[in-house]
Amino acid sequence: MVAAWLLTAVLSVGPTGALNEPTQPATGQQADAPPAKTTAQKSGTPAKQPAAAPDAAEKAAEESVDLRYYRAQLELAEANLKRLQRMNQKLKRSVPASVVDQFKNDVAQAKLRVELANEGDAADEFTVWLRRARGDFDDAKSRWEKAVAVNRRAPKTFDPQDIQRYRLRAEVYRLQYLRGRELVSASREAQLEWRVELLTNELDRVKEDANRIMPAARYYYYAFPGWW
Repeated sequence: MVAAWLLTAVLSVGPTGALNEPTQPATGQQADAPPAKTTAQKSGTPAKQPAAAPDAAEKAAEESVDLRYYRAQLELAEANLKRLQRMNQKLKRSVPASVVDQFKNDVAQAKLRVELANEGDAADEFTVWLRRARGDFDDAKSRWEKAVAVNRRAPKTFDPQDIQRYRLRAEVYRLQYLRGRELVSASREAQLEWRVELLTNELDRVKEDANRIMPAARYYYYAFPGWW
């Protein structure tokens, strides 16, 4: 019996001399274990969140003041043109084609300013004014040529004095455009003086057109106030 007892004691002792512990099921141990911590949790640093896309306000703040200014000018020019077009849709030829063309030219120039501002080429601002002067000349020349063509088909449609004024106006714009081309490398003061002259001529043309349409405009304003 002593030999049997010694044999039982040897079998119950492990290779290191410690008693063998009962084996736990692997599945039960993994189920009860807490989830492993991430590196950020161990260091105490909060995990980074994905960056949010910039909203419209932040995007606008990144744009230059010049770009926003020129874009606002473009929107205003487009709104003014749509207003004239809507008036002509309600009553055909209530606004002369020459006036509509001038507003279209304003939209084209405003678009060009936005493009240059997007490219960051502020030094090329004088190019915008040169294109504006060329547009004025093209419009004035087209106006004169159309009046001449109409009088050939239907004499006395346009007063000869008006046709003469159209021709002289086109010549003034042509010479003004040529003067501007010679000022590309001139001083800023000389360019500014030329730009003021260009604006003055444009204002004179607007006054002439306004005097032509003013009687009809007064009538439509009081007869159809909802149009304005």
